[in-house]
Amino acid sequence: DTKLLRQLICRFGQTQADVVVRIKEALAFDNIEKARLEAHALKNLAGTIGATALETHAQILEDMCKNNRVQGRDEVIHHLDIDLINLLAKIYTAYGTQGETLYDCEKITTL
Repeated sequence: DTKLLRQLICRFGQTQADVVVRIKEALAFDNIEKARLEAHALKNLAGTIGATALETHAQILEDMCKNNRVQGRDEVIHHLDIDLINLLAKIYTAYGTQGETLYDCEKITTL
């Protein structure tokens, strides 16, 4: 259903805009499990809305956290951040900025 997908994309913009900050904060406090859970949720949500590059980088980060692998993690987070910024720019262009229509996802009817 097209309306549902639009609402999911809009809601993604609401809930995931600061996910990279949340991941970095978790890692700064050595809370690897929280970072892994954030990456896991991001992976699933990105997959749901078809954001495959973001989904892939989130999966890589989740695996790195799961295996406590530090080498290359900053680079993966950098790519994740770029993917997210690009996706959010598209979402905000389509649905408005955070201060305008984005917080009214239920009323989204057109792309």
